[in-house]
Amino acid sequence: MAIVSLLDVITERDEAQEEMVSLLLKTITSAPVLSARDTVVWTAKENGRAAITVAGLSTPMEMSNIRYAIASLDPRPPSGIDTKPKLDATGNAMLEGKINEKGIYNFRATASVEREIPTDIPDAVRDAIHRLSGDKVSLKSEPVNFVVKVEGSNISHPALTLNIEPPSEDKWILGVPYSKTIYVGGPAPDLVTFSCSDQRFRITKDVGRIQLSWAEPMSGTTKVVVKANANRDLGSLDAADARFSIDVGPPRWQPDPRPTAYNRVNYKFESTLGGLSPSEYTIQVIANKTDVKATVSPNQFPYELKPDPSWKTLTFRAVGRTSNTLKEIEIPVKDPPPPQIKWQGESHEGNDHLITFSCEDVDGGDVNVNFNIVQPQGVKAVMSPPVRGKIFSIRIKDVTNIKQSQVELTVTALGIGGPSRTPARTVVVR
Repeated sequence: MAIVSLLDVITERDEAQEEMVSLLLKTITSAPVLSARDTVVWTAKENGRAAITVAGLSTPMEMSNIRYAIASLDPRPPSGIDTKPKLDATGNAMLEGKINEKGIYNFRATASVEREIPTDIPDAVRDAIHRLSGDKVSLKSEPVNFVVKVEGSNISHPALTLNIEPPSEDKWILGVPYSKTIYVGGPAPDLVTFSCSDQRFRITKDVGRIQLSWAEPMSGTTKVVVKANANRDLGSLDAADARFSIDVGPPRWQPDPRPTAYNRVNYKFESTLGGLSPSEYTIQVIANKTDVKATVSPNQFPYELKPDPSWKTLTFRAVGRTSNTLKEIEIPVKDPPPPQIKWQGESHEGNDHLITFSCEDVDGGDVNVNFNIVQPQGVKAVMSPPVRGKIFSIRIKDVTNIKQSQVELTVTALGIGGPSRTPARTVVVR
């Protein structure tokens, strides 16, 4: 069934049809591919297994109808081997048997399957392929060789173990795929089969471990049990299970971001998504709803920026690995307010009257402060520190020499947002 013969049949067809026929023919005539572990260890006089996996089957019918041929390559084949292996739902095979004598035994496996020509292709294309192959194409895999090493029956058998990657009680958030690693110890991995109590989890086998994946976690608490069987007919040594739970909920900022930003004032963002690894998401920094200014990793926190006076809003958007939005917050960007003076208290020190107050800028920084005695005239007073700071005191001196018992003064602080608007204050000095 050569490609040249097929092209001879369709010489009068257009190039698009020729290409379609060629591609379909290549797909239809692709044989299944087998793989097996190079060496499988069995114990003499005990049941053993060897897994043979297949790739390249197209339909459930092919998976159920595939046929295996397993042959010994030794001059004196061992007895006790079932050459008709058991199949799973995807067409993989499991060779089973019991060999009484220690030794090295060589085997070869092949598989054959019949593939039907698809019906959902153009009639002209299907007719062209049908002329060459009929309704079905018989396919045979390339052989795969493997060794069964049979050891003495007095050896100790390792118990199957499963160990969960901590923690055993996970907290997760909606919108992010979940995965869990379970480490497998004991017998050869090829022998071990796994099952999960929750069918939404996908199990992927790797060397010394398995990976459980949940593509779309659902809200609530899910308890999961993974069971494993080493299939050696060794009772409790062959059985193990692992348990964990996952609590899935909406994403939450920890801590909540500051609710307001001010132009020309540094804004610090250090809010993570609780329960989620920093490697699972990034933060987009967006001005005026659409202008992306930066993309930062939570590992770079705290992140600081100074909003421009043209910005009206500032958005922080958490984006997952698949570019999905996990959570976002939009905060207003306002003109910075002037500093506010907070009166702390008054006291007497000898013949002086002491007034204390605090004042800081919108960004928490120092401010420039000055004061003025409105009345009466001639009152002596000093401020400490004299110009800039956060905590201040005004000392009105020699109050017994002041004709009036009250002194009126004004205090003004200058910050990023301009001067403070503090009304005059009257204090009783004696």
